[in-house]
Amino acid sequence: YDIIFMDHRMPGMDGSETMRAIKDLQVAENRNVGTPIIILTANAVAGAREQFLEEGFDDYLSKPVQSVTLEYMIRNYLKDELIIEGSYKDDDSRISEDVATRFAAYGNIEGLDIAEGIRNSGNADIYAGVLEEFALTAEDKMNIMIKDILEEDIRDYTIRVHSLKSSARLVGALGLSDRAAFLEKCGNERRVAEVLRFSPAIVQVYQQITDDIKAVLEEERKGRPEKELIDDESLEEAYQAVLEYVSEHDFDSADMVIARLEKYRLPEEEMPRYKKLKGYIRSVNHDEILKLLG
Repeated sequence: YDIIFMDHRMPGMDGSETMRAIKDLQVAENRNVGTPIIILTANAVAGAREQFLEEGFDDYLSKPVQSVTLEYMIRNYLKDELIIEGSYKDDDSRISEDVATRFAAYGNIEGLDIAEGIRNSGNADIYAGVLEEFALTAEDKMNIMIKDILEEDIRDYTIRVHSLKSSARLVGALGLSDRAAFLEKCGNERRVAEVLRFSPAIVQVYQQITDDIKAVLEEERKGRPEKELIDDESLEEAYQAVLEYVSEHDFDSADMVIARLEKYRLPEEEMPRYKKLKGYIRSVNHDEILKLLG
């Protein structure tokens, strides 16, 4: 890789441990000796950048990542010969009439700030995809959060709400993000009683917002021209391709298969499984995909 952007809070190995493992890997196949590693974290506290630089990271980005800052980082660390200059339209992210009309239905969702979501995502087209991904991956993420609570796995639960804090702020669900930030703080300070007390409420808010987004998405789909129905053989071939790609941890290719399937209409009885599959792919849930298709 030319640059590695490393998330800080992850289950298993966190970003710092992963960065050290990359730097310490003493094998000929380690192609990332000297590759710049930039840490991403939602904990934008005073002195955080200096702390991460001392640990061995090359730089630091706070989340939600702003496009201008990200571009600066890429320009700063990418070799000059890899940069191809393009042109862009200056955009102050104000919502135009067309965009306001396009997102009118989402504007009725309680707890969702569309203007904030567009600013955080970069533009309206990206935001539309981010909203859909947020909704489609929610069920899987909520189930994992609930499992962590039932097992009182406070460490992993704290990582989940840390992630939710960032993703909720990205889509403009600021109240949900604030709740997640509070629970993250409780988890970091091992205030288990408060984590257990307030977790049902955040799951309820998370569920309501994602249900509302899904309802709008479903209405949008109804207004589109009907697609050609896919035949059973082609659908099975697509599923097998996804299974093979995911078995090899090639989620980019699995995404491409799903993108092709989106051009077709699937049988109604197949939709629950297909929706689960899309959610698992978006959340990179390797094990559940293998269970679903294996």
